[in-house]
Amino acid sequence: MPAGMLTMPHSTLLVIGPDNMRQAALTAAFAPFGTTVVVDLEMPGFNRSALQDWAGKGAPEVNLILVTSLETIGRGHMQVALSAIPPELRAGVPVVFAMRGPSALEHIRATMSGASEIIDTRCSPEDIAARCHVLIELERDRRMLAAAGASEITLRGLLDAAGNGAPLDLEQTERTAGLMLDATRKDGVGRWMTTVAQFHDQTYRHSLLMAGIMAGFMVALGVGTRDSRRMTSAAMVHDVGKALLPPALLDKPARLTEEEFTLVKKHPIWGYDMLRAQGEADPMLLSVTRHHHEMLDGSGYPDGLSASAISDHVRIATICDIFTALVEPRSYKACLSAEDALVRLQDMGDKLDPDLLRIFETQFLPQVPGIPLKCPAEIPDTAISA
Repeated sequence: MPAGMLTMPHSTLLVIGPDNMRQAALTAAFAPFGTTVVVDLEMPGFNRSALQDWAGKGAPEVNLILVTSLETIGRGHMQVALSAIPPELRAGVPVVFAMRGPSALEHIRATMSGASEIIDTRCSPEDIAARCHVLIELERDRRMLAAAGASEITLRGLLDAAGNGAPLDLEQTERTAGLMLDATRKDGVGRWMTTVAQFHDQTYRHSLLMAGIMAGFMVALGVGTRDSRRMTSAAMVHDVGKALLPPALLDKPARLTEEEFTLVKKHPIWGYDMLRAQGEADPMLLSVTRHHHEMLDGSGYPDGLSASAISDHVRIATICDIFTALVEPRSYKACLSAEDALVRLQDMGDKLDPDLLRIFETQFLPQVPGIPLKCPAEIPDTAISA
């Protein structure tokens, strides 16, 4: 597979106002956080339609709009200022007004007009840039929490259906995978992981963490949108067979007995059988569900496959699954940093695909600075996740 490059979330600040020395200072102050684009609507020959054309011709995704033109067009013309911004550019993007010494009434009017807040232009460019960055990060957190919440609802429905013998809604799962891909690409895999790590239920948390890691790894590998969505969806589905296990076994806060582990190792077959029973024929989804615990040296389960019998899709899923198990919070083991988890993966030698693991190390791991995740107090480690 061709390797791509996964980048950290990059912020774009769109300033609507005169292009002057103060805006240049703001641009310099915002540089550590991202790019500033200054649009002067009063410039001869530039108007709302020109801004609309700019927005529709491959312009960078805007993360916050800062309106500094009110001192020029009149402080009371907030709605006029907002109307100059095309709706497609404003959709889901915080808008902030900047004016000198805003009154309490102006703060109220700004909120009523749809702005997030007012920034006092008497503040230094550095303070204004820092506040814009905070607002962008808060919006990223809000979006990520909404995406994670929607994904948990989908996964809960999937596992409930599996436990009750009902059909699995795989179309909804793939739609949710698209939402997850969009969230991780816009706002970062690290943010997804730190958000999902707070979920209480271990089974939901593991599948959602792995799906987010899968989404990021797909970008690092340069995989197209359609196949990335399918693989992210497969990550959500991969442990669906665990819905047939007793909850007390899934949530056991200690190492499994040999008998318990033997039972747990049946979940890939159970999940595979569920998919086949409802007519699922996608070989990628079926193979990831059944074989994500297979190892290249033949030591995995349930079928003891080895080498060329294990597809690239499964090799990718296995790396993501084991890495997730190593870094996620669990009651019965210490969670590892990304670096320590990588060492564990490398120590597995010929069990894992070395080329995929190299890309995972060089192009994916640098993008998850939020690891180690918050986890319970460390206790002696146990075997890698079942």
